[in-house]
Amino acid sequence: MGKIEYEVVTIRVPKTIMNFLRGMEKAYGVTAEETIVNDLVACVECELEDTNGEDLIKMWKLDPVLKEFQNGKVRLSSIAH
Repeated sequence: MGKIEYEVVTIRVPKTIMNFLRGMEKAYGVTAEETIVNDLVACVECELEDTNGEDLIKMWKLDPVLKEFQNGKVRLSSIAH
């Protein structure tokens, strides 16, 4: 699998949501940040499936990212920042 390039972004998340995600890290087996990234990729994938987005997947070269995340939850700690 090719290397996936990541970008660091700053987002505003309600504090109660972040507290919940941090509190659930042990149960989820991933950090709060990893949960956000994994869920974001899943949302994009669902959006593409709903729109029959094969052309968009090809145009934006999303296939490697979607496949990597389909193979299991990606651990950000294993990714070079």
